Amino acid sequence: MKIRVHIDRLVLDGVPLPSGSSGLETARLRSAVESELAKLLARSGLGPELAAGRRLARIDAPPLQAASDRPATGHGMGQAIAHSVHGALAGAGAVKKGKMP
Repeated sequence: MKIRVHIDRLVLDGVPLPSGSSGLETARLRSAVESELAKLLARSGLGPELAAGRRLARIDAPPLQAASDRPATGHGMGQAIAHSVHGALAGAGAVKKGKMP
């Protein structure tokens, strides 16, 4: 089965990134989302409706909350985002707010 996911927009509101490294952290975030989401989809696939061929124009993944005591890393945020998106794709879009590592 071929799975194609297109993320058009990702909103990171009020996320404290390390200063002076935004380009590098953005690249790490993108890479982490792609690789972690690919692992999750390969391991556990999609929810029944999507596995049956249903297409969705949009999903809303549950929001995440960054730890306020330390700056978020692109890699850590990317993994957390991938888990949130995978949960929505697997039919668990109404789960409680997740935490970013």
